[in-house]
Amino acid sequence: PHAGRAGDNSLRYGLRPPLHQTPPKVTNREDQHTQQPTRSGATSSRRAGANANRRAQATANPCEGVELPAAPDHVEVRYLELGQIDALVQHAEPGPYQALDRVLYRMAAMTGIREGELIALRWQDVDWTASAIRVRSNYVLKKFGSPKSKRSSRAVPMADEIAGELDRFHKAQGEPADHLLVFPDPLEGTPLDKAALLRRMRKALRAAGLDPARRFHDLLHTFGTQMAAAGVPMRTLQEWMGHKDIKTTERYADYAPKTRDAKLIAAAFRRPAEAPDTTLSVSA
Repeated sequence: PHAGRAGDNSLRYGLRPPLHQTPPKVTNREDQHTQQPTRSGATSSRRAGANANRRAQATANPCEGVELPAAPDHVEVRYLELGQIDALVQHAEPGPYQALDRVLYRMAAMTGIREGELIALRWQDVDWTASAIRVRSNYVLKKFGSPKSKRSSRAVPMADEIAGELDRFHKAQGEPADHLLVFPDPLEGTPLDKAALLRRMRKALRAAGLDPARRFHDLLHTFGTQMAAAGVPMRTLQEWMGHKDIKTTERYADYAPKTRDAKLIAAAFRRPAEAPDTTLSVSA
């Protein structure tokens, strides 16, 4: 059986079968597996063919010239409206995690800090004097480590509402020491479990009458869209959200105010009898 499988793979990737082996006949069953290549599949096959070429096992790379499907130009941004954030916070699951979850939901939506970065946040990272939260660590695969990139180590502005929430939460926890986690598991004292956090969030979403398919990351999109709508420059927003590439931040550009653009269009289509709009000036 193994010899037959090896011969089958040799034929599939354009390799010469051993001299003692008869090439297997390609059946209709094999033809049924011929589909349009996916981006990952085509890339893997092309790489396998190239490796075979280098080993002199193939006369030609059968995947050379295969056109890869284009990567999507636009990724949908799913976010929660401000009223939906309030409803989510209000309907946090009752119990020992309720107070923590309420602060966590609000903080993610109003700072754009990632889930793992929030879980790794310590009280010493909260700069009350500078009204800033300093992101210095991340929690991924149940391990503490550095943030995703150099840009991910950053200072994020802390609005008065978040400062008040954190201050009340700090006092309710007995004013823990600076080196301790801001959001430890209230029962275990360990870092929060992301899967359990998502389950509680989905229960809160259902209780609030919202789509339970929402993700924790959608709270970060709330921050991005709200900041863009407020007119925050994309470069500034990139720094706040810790994006390595400005293209990641530019997904929020569609939510930036377009008041000036609207005035330009209105001016272009103004009728001669209409009075000019003196509030708009276009520099050369």
